[in-house]
Amino acid sequence: MALEEARARGFADAIMCDSSGSWVSTTSGNLFLRIGDCLITPPVNEAGIAGTRRQAILDHWAHFLGYQVKVRKLTAEHIVSAQEAWSCNSVRGICRIAAVDNYTFTEATASEALSTCIHQEGAL
Repeated sequence: MALEEARARGFADAIMCDSSGSWVSTTSGNLFLRIGDCLITPPVNEAGIAGTRRQAILDHWAHFLGYQVKVRKLTAEHIVSAQEAWSCNSVRGICRIAAVDNYTFTEATASEALSTCIHQEGAL
């Protein structure tokens, strides 16, 4: 239902929220925001899925690329501080999020670097 509504509004995916309004994931994967040199993803202890791509970013790739990582609640208020956003899963890899509602993300630095790392890892 969320995906259908998002597509009706011209979006490719939807952000899923918990009962408090905090962001949990997208309909197709784990969610990340980059704010400065920090990659932030919502916790999955109450809702969401602890995906393998998410875990690889938290355990290895973020640090390898020079980013800090934080697992913390995210809400729509965080997008004004974020330079980029993406979702990830083991099938599609890293999928850049271009916009959320009326806010457009103009950068793809971390998401492109992570995508390259994950593709190279898969080739090994």
